[in-house]
Amino acid sequence: MSRKLILLIVFLIIIAFLLGLFFNKIILTGKVVENLNKYSWTKAICNDDGCIDVLIECDSGKIVLMKPVSNFTNFENFSDTRGNLINVYC
Repeated sequence: MSRKLILLIVFLIIIAFLLGLFFNKIILTGKVVENLNKYSWTKAICNDDGCIDVLIECDSGKIVLMKPVSNFTNFENFSDTRGNLINVYC
């Protein structure tokens, strides 16, 4: 391909991208941070014998969903060292 054809293709791609941004109002950062009140994470819930991992979905500081993502795991001589974070879910 000639150099002029390659430059023309690159130029057309850039123009198409800019027109798409202008007409569709595409936000480059997306809408991921629009609602910071909804989030999910995993947490180990433990007792004296062992732990189980659960998926916790929160909305405005309240639990929406809790479901296990692993089986219960037994430990010998288990001691939970998380302190005050043991009972924090959302």
